[in-house]
Amino acid sequence: MLALTERVVGHLKAAGLREVYPAFDAVPFSRKSQTLFTVVTPETIQLDFPFPDSRGDVRPFTARFRASVLIPMGAPVQWAEDFFYQKLLPCLEQMGSVLCEIHAPQTDIALGRVAFAASFRLRGMYVDDGKGGAL
Repeated sequence: MLALTERVVGHLKAAGLREVYPAFDAVPFSRKSQTLFTVVTPETIQLDFPFPDSRGDVRPFTARFRASVLIPMGAPVQWAEDFFYQKLLPCLEQMGSVLCEIHAPQTDIALGRVAFAASFRLRGMYVDDGKGGAL
């Protein structure tokens, strides 16, 4: 799951999005953007039966992850929604992700943020090459 999350975060950063973090990163909240940032959270992963390949055992997978755009509490939710539809969604679709559902905005009082989030599905192949595997 961590490799998949890193792959999604890396793809978003390579596409020019800044301030993208995995959900379980070590970056202190105070060092993240005060305006808007994105968090990628793995939700589930389903591995299918492996089949042999010249690179090792290959396991098809289907993963579901959440991409959340967080903004300050006083900011208009439209900021997060516009960023999501204009920047984030096209990058994830380019990666082959499929939008599953959009969640209602939620307020995190402890962080002082509003999160606009959506869940995505991504399919691929995991290769167990005996060296830690690769996506």
